[in-house]
Amino acid sequence: MKVGILTSGGDAPGINATIRGVGKTAINNYGMQMIGIQNGFSGLLHKDVVELSDQSLSGILNLGGTILGTAIVSRSRMLTMSWSSIALSVLAGMARSALPGCSPSWD
Repeated sequence: MKVGILTSGGDAPGINATIRGVGKTAINNYGMQMIGIQNGFSGLLHKDVVELSDQSLSGILNLGGTILGTAIVSRSRMLTMSWSSIALSVLAGMARSALPGCSPSWD
Protein backbone atom coordinates (compact mmCIF):
# COMPACT_ATOMS: atom_id res chain seq x y z
CA MET A 1 0.00 0.00 0.00
CA LYS A 2 1.23 3.50 -0.82
CA VAL A 3 0.55 6.36 1.55
CA GLY A 4 1.10 10.01 0.67
CA ILE A 5 1.57 12.70 3.31
CA LEU A 6 1.55 16.47 2.88
CA THR A 7 1.76 19.52 5.10
CA SER A 8 -0.45 22.50 4.48
CA GLY A 9 -1.59 25.74 6.09
CA GLY A 10 1.71 27.06 7.37
CA ASP A 11 4.34 25.81 9.76
CA ALA A 12 3.60 24.55 13.27
CA PRO A 13 5.62 22.88 16.01
CA GLY A 14 5.77 19.11 15.71
CA ILE A 15 5.12 18.76 11.97
CA ASN A 16 8.40 16.93 11.33
CA ALA A 17 7.76 14.70 14.36
CA THR A 18 4.35 13.84 12.94
CA ILE A 19 5.76 13.10 9.48
CA ARG A 20 8.43 10.92 11.09
CA GLY A 21 5.96 9.11 13.35
CA VAL A 22 3.45 8.37 10.61
CA GLY A 23 6.15 7.45 8.12
CA LYS A 24 8.24 5.17 10.30
CA THR A 25 5.15 3.41 11.67
CA ALA A 26 3.74 2.86 8.17
CA ILE A 27 7.07 1.60 6.81
CA ASN A 28 8.33 -0.49 9.73
CA ASN A 29 5.10 -1.83 11.24
CA TYR A 30 2.90 -2.20 8.17
CA GLY A 31 5.32 -2.50 5.21
CA MET A 32 3.80 0.48 3.41
CA GLN A 33 5.51 2.75 0.91
CA MET A 34 5.56 6.41 2.01
CA ILE A 35 5.42 9.28 -0.46
CA GLY A 36 6.04 12.86 0.68
CA ILE A 37 4.07 15.46 -1.25
CA GLN A 38 6.07 18.66 -1.27
CA ASN A 39 4.65 22.18 -0.90
CA GLY A 40 1.16 21.27 0.28
CA PHE A 41 -1.79 20.96 -2.05
CA SER A 42 0.13 22.78 -4.78
CA GLY A 43 2.62 19.90 -4.78
CA LEU A 44 -0.22 17.42 -4.99
CA LEU A 45 -1.61 19.11 -8.08
CA HIS A 46 1.82 19.29 -9.71
CA LYS A 47 2.90 15.78 -8.65
CA ASP A 48 5.85 17.20 -6.70
CA VAL A 49 6.60 14.06 -4.71
CA VAL A 50 9.55 12.34 -3.04
CA GLU A 51 9.76 8.82 -1.66
CA LEU A 52 10.23 8.75 2.11
CA SER A 53 12.32 5.93 3.54
CA ASP A 54 13.20 4.93 7.08
CA GLN A 55 16.62 6.51 6.50
CA SER A 56 15.27 9.79 5.09
CA LEU A 57 12.95 10.13 8.10
CA SER A 58 15.82 9.74 10.58
CA GLY A 59 17.35 12.90 12.01
CA ILE A 60 14.47 15.25 11.16
CA LEU A 61 13.21 15.86 14.71
CA ASN A 62 15.66 18.72 15.32
CA LEU A 63 14.99 20.43 12.00
CA GLY A 64 12.82 23.53 11.95
CA GLY A 65 9.92 23.95 9.56
CA THR A 66 8.66 20.99 7.61
CA ILE A 67 10.87 18.72 5.49
CA LEU A 68 8.11 18.63 2.88
CA GLY A 69 7.52 22.36 2.58
CA THR A 70 4.09 23.88 2.86
CA ALA A 71 1.78 26.25 1.06
CA ILE A 72 -1.13 28.20 2.40
CA VAL A 73 -4.23 27.92 0.23
CA SER A 74 -7.45 29.51 1.41
CA ARG A 75 -10.53 27.33 1.73
CA SER A 76 -12.48 29.58 -0.64
CA ARG A 77 -9.78 29.26 -3.32
CA MET A 78 -9.78 25.49 -2.97
CA LEU A 79 -13.55 25.35 -3.36
CA THR A 80 -13.56 27.78 -6.28
CA MET A 81 -10.91 25.83 -8.16
CA SER A 82 -12.52 22.44 -7.38
CA TRP A 83 -9.18 21.37 -5.91
CA SER A 84 -10.72 18.41 -4.16
CA SER A 85 -11.88 16.80 -7.41
CA ILE A 86 -8.58 17.65 -9.11
CA ALA A 87 -6.61 16.24 -6.17
CA LEU A 88 -8.63 13.02 -6.21
CA SER A 89 -7.94 12.52 -9.90
CA VAL A 90 -4.22 13.15 -9.34
CA LEU A 91 -4.23 10.67 -6.45
CA ALA A 92 -5.94 8.07 -8.60
CA GLY A 93 -3.30 8.55 -11.27
CA MET A 94 -0.54 8.15 -8.68
CA ALA A 95 -2.16 5.00 -7.24
CA ARG A 96 -2.27 6.29 -3.66
CA SER A 97 -4.20 4.34 -1.10
CA ALA A 98 -4.25 7.01 1.62
CA LEU A 99 -3.38 10.68 2.10
CA PRO A 100 -2.82 11.90 5.66
CA GLY A 101 -2.47 15.67 5.87
CA CYS A 102 -0.95 17.88 8.55
CA SER A 103 -2.68 21.23 8.48
CA PRO A 104 -2.43 23.60 11.46
CA SER A 105 -4.88 26.09 9.92
CA TRP A 106 -6.99 26.75 6.86
CA ASP A 107 -6.12 30.43 6.26
